Amino acid sequence: MTRRPPRFLIGAHPTRGQLWAAIDPTAKYLEAEIAERRFGAYLKPFLDEQSARDALFAAGAASIDEERARGNRRGLR
Repeated sequence: MTRRPPRFLIGAHPTRGQLWAAIDPTAKYLEAEIAERRFGAYLKPFLDEQSARDALFAAGAASIDEERARGNRRGLR
C-alpha cells in the first residue's frame, strides 16, 4: 500500500501573504500549525480539513483555496 502525500490548503492573508496548512489524517504525535511556507506546513499537518480551515481563518486568512494538483511528482499519485 502506498502512502498518499498530504493535501494542502492555502489561505490568503492581507498582510502576511500566503499561509499554508497541510492535512494528513495519518499524522501522529504532532502539534498542527499553519506556516508561511509549504514545507513548514508539511512538518506539522492537521488531522482533518475542518481543523486546517479553522486555523487559517483564525490566523486572519481572507480566503482559502485548495492546492492544485502538481501532476505525478516522484511517482506519487
